[in-house]
Amino acid sequence: MATPDFCTNISEIFTGLSTQTNNATDRGMGLLSASTNSNSASSPASVISDDIFNIIDIIINCFLVYALSLLGIFGNILNGLVLFRHRFKEPSNIILLSLSVSDFFYSMCVPFRRMRSIITRFSPAYAITFKTFSEVNLFSFSTACMATSLTHVTVIAVERLTAVCFPFHVSRIFTSSRVKLLVLFLYVYNFSLMIPLFMKYTYVWMFHPGYNTTVAQVDLTPWAKGSLGEVTYYESYVMTPLVSLVTLLVILLCSTVIVIKLTIVRDLKRLSSISSSSNAASKNAKVVKMLLTVCVVTLLSCLPTTILDIIEVIANRSMMVTTNSLLLKNSVQVLLYQFNASANFIVYVTMSSKFSKTCKKILRCVCCVLKKKEKAIEPLLK
Repeated sequence: MATPDFCTNISEIFTGLSTQTNNATDRGMGLLSASTNSNSASSPASVISDDIFNIIDIIINCFLVYALSLLGIFGNILNGLVLFRHRFKEPSNIILLSLSVSDFFYSMCVPFRRMRSIITRFSPAYAITFKTFSEVNLFSFSTACMATSLTHVTVIAVERLTAVCFPFHVSRIFTSSRVKLLVLFLYVYNFSLMIPLFMKYTYVWMFHPGYNTTVAQVDLTPWAKGSLGEVTYYESYVMTPLVSLVTLLVILLCSTVIVIKLTIVRDLKRLSSISSSSNAASKNAKVVKMLLTVCVVTLLSCLPTTILDIIEVIANRSMMVTTNSLLLKNSVQVLLYQFNASANFIVYVTMSSKFSKTCKKILRCVCCVLKKKEKAIEPLLK
């Protein structure tokens, strides 16, 4: 959850004035309440030493995050091209195409939000300003994109549950026109939920005594300062449950029921010696497994840190007692969210031969176009 003392958290993290938390700046989903941050840490001793933290920070924020972001950007572009090539023949394709769009924009935001770790190696003062601008301008947008992706996966889970439990009704319930309206609603719904976040943060220029220069610091807007209690309550008890807890519980419930249902059907077919080798049955089983894998990846990526966040909100305190441990937790959480936004391309390629073949055709076409352009340019360069 985005914190009310967001501006002081940022300045304290980079000036070393205290060890209070920095959750709101580095969180992709912003799941901690104001009370959590105010009671987070009081001990100046660091559980994770600065040397160890710097090594982990370089590995995660200077390499792993960027590798996954590149995979997410290009992977979701290919996802979109392949799914668009198949048009909108099936409602599931519409949902997956829309999911690729939200994952793409999230993957575009993450490198800028984590670039602070690279810039710090060269200019710590400029890193503070860059971090401030990236968080003020991208924090709310990336959070909305991540929330949109989660709700898309929730729809996938519900649609697959309907297909498995009510196979004769799923085509009537999830029509192409209804699904198009549904994915449009998901964007409107999630971005509407984030309106307070979009209106909450701004920046101010302040003198930094440690670096003897003026840097940009995150600050609350006048509107947020005037309604701080209401905004904090909304973020803690409305936005957090709707964005993360409810969606993940629905995904978990639907996925569990699907697995149980498929296991029962498989056992019944074995007992009755019924063959299910038809092309339609085989294709449907592959689709269910692939989309179920998408749901499982989302749960593995988001559920652990969400559970920790909920525990912290209920306990009214942070489990991370030092600045380094908090920043490390934030970095791992963003890494997991980025993994979730990037993994679908790998899932589709490895579990769908049709998707893999179409993807190869598109890449061949791109290579042919590039080769033709190179041949056309060569005479001009001689």
